[in-house]
Amino acid sequence: MQKIKFINNVPFSNNASESKPRPIIKDIPEWYREYDRFAMMPDGNPYIGPDGGKVPTWKACPAVYDTLGSG
Repeated sequence: MQKIKFINNVPFSNNASESKPRPIIKDIPEWYREYDRFAMMPDGNPYIGPDGGKVPTWKACPAVYDTLGSG
């Protein structure tokens, strides 16, 4: 498998720079990480649906994670 190699031609951008290229998966937003995977009741317990299982939120959708992880 071929890898993409980034060549830094900017003198002020070095390995310690925040703008250094890195995998996008390492920059998943904090708001996504903090959101609940399942719908929660006001008392903090998960909402139980009519089928007896926990009710997932949009965070449980693999497409949302793929979108954030693919850039």
